[in-house]
Amino acid sequence: VINLEAIKNNVENLANYNCDGFPYEGPTYFLNGVQSFQHSVDTYTTNFPNAKVINIEGAGHYPHVDKPGATAAHIEKALLEAKK
Repeated sequence: VINLEAIKNNVENLANYNCDGFPYEGPTYFLNGVQSFQHSVDTYTTNFPNAKVINIEGAGHYPHVDKPGATAAHIEKALLEAKK
């Protein structure tokens, strides 16, 4: 069971969470649908300083559903970059 009330009441805390000086330094990719809510890049780089934010045109909150081909292409590219 998902506690939607708790998520609703704490959404700002979730988006602004700070890992208290222990960020993940490895490669990290965030896929966002352009038609969905957009967080600032700082939201990601606070805890993931090497984050790449990839915006998928024509997709909403579920880019893997709205644009599966574009999503798969971005995932493939990210995996190839991480492998280097």
